[in-house]
Amino acid sequence: MKTEKPIVHFGCGALGRGLVMPLLYQSQKTLAAIDTNEKILDQIRKDGGYDLQISDREDPREHVEVWKALSSITQQEEVIETLKNADAITTSVKRENLKYLVPVILKAWGDDPCTGKAIICCENVENVGIYFKNLLMEQCSEKQKENIQKIRIPNTIVDRICSMNSEDMTIVSEEFHELSVDKNVLSETGIEYINSIDNVEGHFYRKRYLLNSYADAISFLAKKEGLTYLYEAAQNDKINEQIKPYMELLKDLLHERYHISKEELEQWQEIYRKRLQNDKIPRELTTVARNLWEKLTVEERFVKPLIQLLEMKKDIAEGAKFIKKLIECGTEDEELSQIKEKLMEIWNVCPEGEILFNMIDKISD
Repeated sequence: MKTEKPIVHFGCGALGRGLVMPLLYQSQKTLAAIDTNEKILDQIRKDGGYDLQISDREDPREHVEVWKALSSITQQEEVIETLKNADAITTSVKRENLKYLVPVILKAWGDDPCTGKAIICCENVENVGIYFKNLLMEQCSEKQKENIQKIRIPNTIVDRICSMNSEDMTIVSEEFHELSVDKNVLSETGIEYINSIDNVEGHFYRKRYLLNSYADAISFLAKKEGLTYLYEAAQNDKINEQIKPYMELLKDLLHERYHISKEELEQWQEIYRKRLQNDKIPRELTTVARNLWEKLTVEERFVKPLIQLLEMKKDIAEGAKFIKKLIECGTEDEELSQIKEKLMEIWNVCPEGEILFNMIDKISD
């Protein structure tokens, strides 16, 4: 039996249809989907949902039933009315698009008591719950603040490899999935397949470093080697050997700073590597090995763990060597002087960043 009140989900892209919406449906929730892509919405309306392909399952087809599919552009009033009848919202729209949801949510919920309401931002973003709560509080009126403050918006961890076909918009995914929220903010989600957990910060970084940092790094190395797909990079012994010292540092950090056991970290590293080796999800390296300079900032996946280790007075020599190699792989068309200038700009914002810059600058070719 489905719940009486719907859960409203914003975002019908790869992560939305590949992870969030299937888990809501499997949890026996009535699902209203909101997006801007009319082609996807029309297909969902026509089929009463959509089919998801689970690549590593014997029977790969999984049907996800959708009660209502609405356009946030052409059906704004119906979106507002649907939200007014809901107590829970989920999102998978990417960080840069979360701001567009704020006026809609404030219009639907802002003037009514929000006790018992929750928003689960299923974005691969650090402290996303705090970030989105701040967006709401900054834009709500003085009269709305007391109501909005009562909405529970936990930080989250999301993980599933999902690929969307650019031609027909179908989604291919995998059996593995992880979607959990901070138990301290939302002790019970009321959604069977979305868990509330302790130490969500530690587990977010476990996934960020052992999966995202690893996948992005091997993609840059593999692109330099002339490979095409992410699974080829994960399967390549030479590339895995090159990244090994760097990954050992990341595991040391996760163990000492975030209190995850070494045994658990080894298990997760193996899980991540095997998942990325799945050749039934042919993700092209060009979709991963991109935005290098953004990913090299002191708050991002490659450098932040080394900054944290420096703060702990740890030796990061092997990490500095790997970052230098990574930069060489991703900046073939740039002059050395330009590279140094960019590194100084993005790293010399903190003492540890300056230390890393000087370490790399002294490494001989």
